[in-house]
Amino acid sequence: MSKQQWTLLTTDTQKLQLFGMQVKVTTNYGDVFQGLIYYCDESIIILKNEEDFFLINQQSIQDLQTIDIQDPKQTLSNLLAIDLAAMAQEMIKKEMKEPHQQLFDHLQKLYRDVDWKDQEIIIPSISIRISPPYKSDNISGENKLGVERLRKIVDKYAKNF
Repeated sequence: MSKQQWTLLTTDTQKLQLFGMQVKVTTNYGDVFQGLIYYCDESIIILKNEEDFFLINQQSIQDLQTIDIQDPKQTLSNLLAIDLAAMAQEMIKKEMKEPHQQLFDHLQKLYRDVDWKDQEIIIPSISIRISPPYKSDNISGENKLGVERLRKIVDKYAKNF
């Protein structure tokens, strides 16, 4: 399908019929992308293959060809299932984080500059560090008020989790 033919597909219904089809897109710049039409509207087309998404400006499409699906793994429903499985795995990872990572995430909500330095959680803005095993007794720093405040936060956080 040439660019002219592609742009003639003006209605959403016409483009929706291409949704999930395996295509090969050649751009005005000579780039060639192959994958399933994951999304399209009047300005962009998103292709998905097993590994990546490709966001292509519709103005840059020189040629679009539909191709037969050789590999049943390349069907849209299978790629969507892979996406859902990856999302579920990320959610499980998030729920199963180590307690010290959860503490780090909690502190990031309170301080913008929380970071890791080796095994220690550091907060440079208040010159404080938390060493393993990340309890209130493991907090040190030059800022005594900051240390006391952080000890209360860590103790309160430990009680909740």
